[in-house]
Amino acid sequence: MFRSYSKKEEVTKEDLINDPEFYFDAQKFLLERNGVTESMSPEDTYDAFMEHMRYHNVNEVTTLRDLEYAQNASVEGKLRFASLIDTFDKLDGEVSLNSALDYVQGIATAPSTYLGIFTGGLGKGAAVGATQVAKVGVRKVLGEAMRKSATLQAGQRTLQAAATEGVIGFGQGVAQEEVRTETGMQSENNIQRAVNQGGISAATAGLINFIPQIVQSTKANRANELYEKSQLLQSQKATKASEKSKQVLKQAESNTTKKAEATKIKSMLEALDTDKVRKGRQIRQSTSSSEILESGLPLETIENITAAAIRAKDELNIGPNERVTSALQRAISENKLEKIDAVERILDEHNLTYDEFSLFYLAEFSDAGRTLKSEADLEAAIKPRGIGKRKAKADKTTAEAAVDETISAIDGLHKAGKSGVDADQAKQIANERNGAANFFRSLDRYRLGSMTSQPATTARNNTYVSFRVAVDASVRAFDNMINLKQSPLTGTGDVAKYLLNPYEARAISNIFKETFPVEGSRLFREAADLEARTSGENGLALVGRKLNILNTVSDNIFKRAVLSAALNRRIGDATSEFTEESRKLILKNRMTKRMDEAAADDIINKADADQFDKLYKQYVSRANVYDVIETGQFGKISDDIIKGSIEDAYEFVYQASPKGGNLFGDLAKSVIKGHADYPFIISALMPFPRYIANQLKAQFEYAPIFGMLPLERLGSKQGMKGVASLDYVKQKLPKQITGGLMFAAAYGWRAKQGDTEYWYQFKDNNGNVIDGRPVYGPFSTFMLAADLLYRYQKGTLPTEITPYIRDVLQATLGSTFRVGLGYYAIDKLYTDIAGGQGQKAFAEGLSSVGNSFLIPVSAARDIYAQFDQDARGIPETRNGEVNFLDILYNRATRSLPKNFMSQIDDDEKGIRDYIRESAFFGQDEKRARSPFQTGPLMQINPLEKQLFGFSKRPRKNLLQREMGKLNLQAMDLYKRDTNELLDNYIRDELSKEGGPLNSVDRMREVVESPYYKSLQDNAEDTAIKRDILERQFKDLVKRARDRGQSRIEQDAADVDAPYTETERVKWVNKTNATLKARIDSEYKKLLRRAGEDAEGRTVSKDMDKTVQLESGRMNVLQWALTRVSEIRGEDL
Repeated sequence: MFRSYSKKEEVTKEDLINDPEFYFDAQKFLLERNGVTESMSPEDTYDAFMEHMRYHNVNEVTTLRDLEYAQNASVEGKLRFASLIDTFDKLDGEVSLNSALDYVQGIATAPSTYLGIFTGGLGKGAAVGATQVAKVGVRKVLGEAMRKSATLQAGQRTLQAAATEGVIGFGQGVAQEEVRTETGMQSENNIQRAVNQGGISAATAGLINFIPQIVQSTKANRANELYEKSQLLQSQKATKASEKSKQVLKQAESNTTKKAEATKIKSMLEALDTDKVRKGRQIRQSTSSSEILESGLPLETIENITAAAIRAKDELNIGPNERVTSALQRAISENKLEKIDAVERILDEHNLTYDEFSLFYLAEFSDAGRTLKSEADLEAAIKPRGIGKRKAKADKTTAEAAVDETISAIDGLHKAGKSGVDADQAKQIANERNGAANFFRSLDRYRLGSMTSQPATTARNNTYVSFRVAVDASVRAFDNMINLKQSPLTGTGDVAKYLLNPYEARAISNIFKETFPVEGSRLFREAADLEARTSGENGLALVGRKLNILNTVSDNIFKRAVLSAALNRRIGDATSEFTEESRKLILKNRMTKRMDEAAADDIINKADADQFDKLYKQYVSRANVYDVIETGQFGKISDDIIKGSIEDAYEFVYQASPKGGNLFGDLAKSVIKGHADYPFIISALMPFPRYIANQLKAQFEYAPIFGMLPLERLGSKQGMKGVASLDYVKQKLPKQITGGLMFAAAYGWRAKQGDTEYWYQFKDNNGNVIDGRPVYGPFSTFMLAADLLYRYQKGTLPTEITPYIRDVLQATLGSTFRVGLGYYAIDKLYTDIAGGQGQKAFAEGLSSVGNSFLIPVSAARDIYAQFDQDARGIPETRNGEVNFLDILYNRATRSLPKNFMSQIDDDEKGIRDYIRESAFFGQDEKRARSPFQTGPLMQINPLEKQLFGFSKRPRKNLLQREMGKLNLQAMDLYKRDTNELLDNYIRDELSKEGGPLNSVDRMREVVESPYYKSLQDNAEDTAIKRDILERQFKDLVKRARDRGQSRIEQDAADVDAPYTETERVKWVNKTNATLKARIDSEYKKLLRRAGEDAEGRTVSKDMDKTVQLESGRMNVLQWALTRVSEIRGEDL
């Protein structure tokens, strides 16, 4: 069984270098496994092989790929690999600098090394971020962390890392045993060896993690101190506010009017439907340690809001029957700054932000709504203005007018930054939808959650959002230079800083959520990619939200980092706008870090204005978010900074809500609203319109030159005023320059892939082809533009632009469009309906929606398929079915595991026997085939797809490389036949291994012919090559079609069918509706002439029947096709 070199008891490097058999086997293995084609010396071959096997020992991805290689290898290949593994086992004790470096690199490139980013230090390299606050309150954990030493915390996290790495090591050990068994090196898996591997991995992880965890724990403690200092200041302020509120309420007791006002305000707040209000919101309790609203608003919150509202009424000079909401909006619209400032001082004294005071606005709105007779009246009152949508203003009741006025006021306050809720959210809280509409809405939310539940989706999102870290740094740098800020590098690394130091980001975001609970809970919602609604949530929507847990965790990690960075930048940029009081507090805070408090007070108090400015420049120069937190001024941050920082976080993850006020913004808002209001209608075509709107906006803003056009002004009140000004240009330039750099990077990446790849493809180190569209995301347009320039320079641009139309749609609208019904709608919907196949079109649409519910199962399918090559087949989902239910089943279940067990020997036992018999996995599924590739289509490393988001295909054959080089798209050479069964048969012929019409073999003869090889790579000869390849391939397709037709005719003859599938397709797909109607009319006349009932009878319905003619009875379809030929005067 084993080679001679592996049979020795002891093996040395010198023995193997001088052994020709080892040299041949190792070279052959490196060629087949890693695609190494260059000639190497025996010593270089030995070193390359040993490097690979060291990766095999410590890198789970390499091990899984080796398993796949072993499963797919020939008998000779398995024997060769088994001998090489056995030899490596005897050599593994070799110690050298190279071997140590190999192991270090293998560990560094293993996914488990970086698992700590998402799991809180559970992995080899958990120094990136260890978080213990995934499911428990931040305050409790941070308080607990404050009491622990850095060493103790490091020890705990090291144990966590060791435990997790032990599990990963055991799994890798099992995979290594599978490789040995698959190659025939051993008859069964050695579980003890896998256990030993797990133990070694655990010990290694513990050693690697201990010192980095001490550093990380120190960072965590610093973040804890920041948070605790904020909490201490907040607690002191809350105590003073509570005392002030009690004083105001006590004084109100002695005034009949104010006492009645206080009673009414309290009753309105207590009457709020807390189930609706608390949906996704944390309501801060001023002096309580509890963070979550359990059964109602906290008593302290009610008292603070009530006292502040009483004082605000006095300050705003409220008119008869006027509400505080309307009065405050009136003051803003009339620009009465002294009254606005007075209200802000009142809120601060009662420890309230406008965000929290929004609860009072909601209470006023709900109180106005309760005066209407029923919920139906309220719904009618809050409908948008428009003909036929509501009563005219003059006809409205007093209650309706109050509702309308309050809604307008809330919306105005929100736009002015004085409210945490807008009009739409207030309406939903006041009038939650119920019944069937809410059920379907929740069902759709579950479906959308399912669509983004795969680990692969999270990996893809992480990839292209991570690109934005570099993009963000570039934009910030150019903004600093263009707008003459302190330094070109000021704030450029803030996002990266908070991603790599999640402790501080978490502390800042937690303080933000406590200070601005409504905005905070909306920003850090639990369902990352779902429309966060304030309406009720049933079990279906809840399950959908929980399915999205990976996206939610990832989404919030980025949002925390960006929010912290944005606050830090914006506070620093606005330093000159701080009040004198704020500047004194910040200066004192900075000085007390270098001297005692009394000395700092003395210096500041003695300083005149000029001396103070010098001190401020010396000690502060540029304020930051830490200054604001440490001086207890977080709640006083300006509305512009808060709203801008929130918007930055939303935009970074492509979740910002379109503002409207222009043509494109209004359109996007309407689509998003329709998506939420009418489940399955828009979402079937476009599952994630908010993401698409953000992607299109980003693509426009970063598009060089094109992004300078003032398209965002179209349809706006501002119009084109000021678009030629320097300020407008300076506003756009940072993103424009960055866009230019992005295009240059895209072009460099495109050029690196070479002539044989399409714009969206790139290769891994084994030559496998990766589809980059899902991971490029919003940057796909740059890749497509780079490809166009690259092809232009190479002289391989297509002669017409048509092939790029679909590419442009996919690049601009993103993968979110491809996973919905949208792709089918563009591709075939019209053709199917026009061809009289409405039933098929409906089944396609329904199955596309149905399959999205099953997407979570595909992750389990990919994990299983990694260890069973027979489950890696890609199923053929278009097999020529004509029955509605067959079409629906095949298309709707494409995400489920399929049964390809027909090729498995009967004596195989275990899980495969269960799968073979299981109806869940389907029976006798057919694997899909490509007309450009030999054999059935198979997944490559499906587990890698879930880990990294990359979908792979095997390295390209000669035909595919030549197609890529000439920029010939698949549809240029092969258009799928409308007869799906015939199309299957054609592809079978073209992909049959060793077949006379095998496209790869036949086209190799063309490409390697002397004349073809004599043609150069210039534009003129490229056109000749294209024509040769296209004509030769289409001739091959014609011959394959003839063979397919013969198979179809034989299929019909075998079952004595009255017509063939080809004849059915001729009638259904290739006969126009007008001619069908004529022949149907003639058919009915024939039926009546024969004395049969003709009501409702058509050729399509009666295909299997016969009709009486003068010459005798004839099959209905055969007669109809004869008539078509006679009428047209030609054969179809």
